[in-house]
Amino acid sequence: MLIFLEEVHPMQTQDLLKSPNRQKFDAVVDSSWNQKENSEVYTFIKRQIQYFNLEQELDIGEILFEGCLRGVSKIESGQDIQDPSDWLKSTCFYIILEHIRITYVYSSFDWELTTGHWEQASQGHAMGTYN
Repeated sequence: MLIFLEEVHPMQTQDLLKSPNRQKFDAVVDSSWNQKENSEVYTFIKRQIQYFNLEQELDIGEILFEGCLRGVSKIESGQDIQDPSDWLKSTCFYIILEHIRITYVYSSFDWELTTGHWEQASQGHAMGTYN
């Protein structure tokens, strides 16, 4: 039966094989990609990037794509996403925070280690003192 459906409507067959949770998640992702400025998720990501002044460093599409990959991975591992829109927004927020942490905190830490300015630089370091 599925072989017949695949020949007639390949996209509908793929949707039949997806779980209801994955279908809800895909619907949120599709609206975020297609409607952009009218999408709750897209505007949330845009606002966060502007808030942290990262417009020159991060692309909304890249953040959304990484969030989608993490969502699909979570669903395929058997976990449930109750509210895909809220889950995707919070995940994208954490992706932005990961970027900030890797770019600014760890790069500052590496600078301290490589230059030998450990005591001098760590006085006001974002992660506190190292004594």
